[in-house]
Amino acid sequence: MMFKYYKNATLCTCVMLLLAANPIWAQRKKNNSNLSEGEKLAVDKNFLDANREKIMGNDVHALDLFEAVIKVDHKNAASYYEASHLLWKQKKALKAVEYANIAAGLYPDNEWYLMWQAELLQRMGENKQALKVYEQLVEIKPNNIEFYLLKASALFDEKKYTEAIDVYNEVEKRFGVDPTIIREKQRIWLKLGKVDKAAAELEKLIAKQPDDPTYYILMIELYQANNLYDDVLKTIKRLETAQPNHPAVALSYAEYYRTIHKNDLSFNWLQKAFTNADLQSELKTKVLMSYIGLAQDNDTMMQQALELSKIFSQTNSAEFIPHAMYGDFLMMDKQLEPAMLQYREALKIEKNNVQIWQQLLQCSAELNNYQTLADDSKEAITFFPDQPLFYYFNGVANGILKKNDEAVQSLNNGAKLVVDNDNLLVEFFSSLGDNYHSLKKYTESDAAYEKALKIDPRNIPVLNNYAYYLSLRKSNLSRAAEMSKLSNDLSPDNGTYQDTYAWVLFQQGNYAQAKDWQAKAIKNSNPPSGTLFEHYGDILYKLGEVAEALNFWKKAKETGEFSDLLEVKISRSAYVEN
Repeated sequence: MMFKYYKNATLCTCVMLLLAANPIWAQRKKNNSNLSEGEKLAVDKNFLDANREKIMGNDVHALDLFEAVIKVDHKNAASYYEASHLLWKQKKALKAVEYANIAAGLYPDNEWYLMWQAELLQRMGENKQALKVYEQLVEIKPNNIEFYLLKASALFDEKKYTEAIDVYNEVEKRFGVDPTIIREKQRIWLKLGKVDKAAAELEKLIAKQPDDPTYYILMIELYQANNLYDDVLKTIKRLETAQPNHPAVALSYAEYYRTIHKNDLSFNWLQKAFTNADLQSELKTKVLMSYIGLAQDNDTMMQQALELSKIFSQTNSAEFIPHAMYGDFLMMDKQLEPAMLQYREALKIEKNNVQIWQQLLQCSAELNNYQTLADDSKEAITFFPDQPLFYYFNGVANGILKKNDEAVQSLNNGAKLVVDNDNLLVEFFSSLGDNYHSLKKYTESDAAYEKALKIDPRNIPVLNNYAYYLSLRKSNLSRAAEMSKLSNDLSPDNGTYQDTYAWVLFQQGNYAQAKDWQAKAIKNSNPPSGTLFEHYGDILYKLGEVAEALNFWKKAKETGEFSDLLEVKISRSAYVEN
């Protein structure tokens, strides 16, 4: 008839089975032996209900039920124990500790009660009291290693270091030499400044497993950290004898010689380490990462980084990271074509790496390999259709290749993907302006430039290009003059920008000022382009200086860079417009 109280008989059955198997439940049954039958029934029902509510996550109701049990049965240790957990969860710390103490006091041989009591005492900062509990646990359960470790940890927290060592020694006697215990003892000896004692602990592990390189490596690190270099070298030689082909041998020698400032020897050993196929790729990567900052301004470090990354790419050729890292260092060293080869090797293995694609495309852009840039960026887009930078590279490359329609399509598609990057968006609109101009879609070109300037009104290249194209069309020259003047104010003594301003002034008919600005452009360009000479000749002709104009037109022809009309100008000794 008892089950009539519960809506979920299955849950109730589970609760009873769990409690029946729990030693705490058994102790609860002993507690209520002095109660009346009615009180026993009430206690049993409330305790069972409390556990059911706890399992269902109804902590507040569960606590009320455990409190109801305690009210009737003052010696119900299990209810104090369970209520203590719930009180702690509800941040009622003092009451939780009180109940934990009562439970442990009622059953001083119950390890669960004692462990919870000690844990709460430590959380409350009562380390000395917790230590007493751990000592009690060791006494009642001398074959449980966990209680020794908890006691030792509590002693350490109390700064009773030698006593903690004694506990760990007892653990070794009872349970044998264990690496975890050794490391804890080592930590304490180092805390006490006794490196020799710490080393002696490691010697136990070496004696137990003389062919395991792990403990030699720990010993080397110990001596290295304490500047005991003679001992470092002796231990490396011991490791070399035990495991001559282990990569840690070469790495340890490399670190040892680096520490004593014998850098050539250190690098030689580092090379040997990198040629070892057993050296983990992650460790090689970590070493090379340390070179990134060093290699940028140091030729020696750069050459070392290049050599190591080359070895890495050869010994781990089936992995993409070694090729990518070798490519990065080659790129840093301005060896762009070899860098591209490494990036391509990396992409053969792993196509879905956006950083490698970016580096590859950047190399093509710096090398002015625009057909390659167009082809590679098109492929990159197939793997990363949401990356605006790849559309930008594709648009720029196609624009330079005079495939302006394709350029416009890529640039428009990419611009839609830009998020929170105004600088990149300006580049998109600027390139759109250039390509629309080439397509003679001047309305769209002007609109694109205006979008760029709305984002960045002082963008010098946009100001210059927009102004120049307006001047070529003799359109909105006042706006062109305003933008070109601003670009020169922002970047004075730039021959390209001075040439643009001179040409705007020329188109406005202001030939005298145009002459002054074009002279500046020639002076500030090294060497001056044929376009600058041709423009200067055009300006001089308008000022009536025909002979001097002819002279500069001829200079322009000598450079090999001139307009389609230059030879007509020379043959007629006259300025000719389109």
